[in-house]
Amino acid sequence: MNRRSPLLAAAALALAACSGKAPSVPDAPTGFTSAAPVIGEMALVAPAYGVVTASSGGPELEVNVEASDARRVRAGLAATALVGEDGREVSGRVSRVLRGASAETGQALAWITPERRGDLSAAVGEFVSASIVIGTRRRALLLPRSAVFVRDGRTFVVVSSTAAGGPRWQPREVETGAESGGRVEIARGLSPGDTVAVQGGLGYLYPDFKAAAGD
Repeated sequence: MNRRSPLLAAAALALAACSGKAPSVPDAPTGFTSAAPVIGEMALVAPAYGVVTASSGGPELEVNVEASDARRVRAGLAATALVGEDGREVSGRVSRVLRGASAETGQALAWITPERRGDLSAAVGEFVSASIVIGTRRRALLLPRSAVFVRDGRTFVVVSSTAAGGPRWQPREVETGAESGGRVEIARGLSPGDTVAVQGGLGYLYPDFKAAAGD
C-alpha cells in the first residue's frame, strides 16, 4: 500500500490551508489510534482561578468566577482544583459565593472548602485553578480532547472515509461544546458512526496543527 511520509502529509495540509481545501492521507502511521465518538453525559463546569487562603476553619480556596458563570455558581456545588506549581489535585465543595465582587467585570468570588484541609496546610498563598460543576448535559457526543485540534481559530478532527485502496484520513471542521474530564463535546460536524483519529496521529501527520489542550 502506498504510504505517504509525515513530512509530505504536513506539506499537503499546509498547501490545503492556503487553498481552502482539506487533504486526505492514504494511510495512517504506526501508533495511530482511532475510535468512534460516544454518547454520554458531559459535566458543565465553570472555570475559576485564585489562591489558597487561611480561615478559622483551616485552608480554603478563594477563586474568581467569570461573570458569564456567576449566576450558576452556588453553595454546595462540587469542585476540583489544581493547586501550586506541582498541580496537586484537590476536591471540595463551594461553601459560599459573593456575586458582583467586581463592579467592572461582573466577576464573582467563591470559596471552596477542600474535603481534606490538612493537605493544604502548607499551601496558603499558592495559585489555584479550579473547575466548579454547574450542571450536566445528557446524551452529548463526546471525544477525547486529544482528538480535537485548532488551526487559525477553526476546530478540526481527522475522520476516516472509505476510498479505493483502503481508508483515507481527512481533516473535518467541527464545532465543540463543553469540555470536562479530558473529554470534549462535539456539537456539530460528527455523527456517532464516524471513525476519528484519537491520538498519536494528528501531531505526527500534521505537525503544524495546534492541539486544543495545548502544545
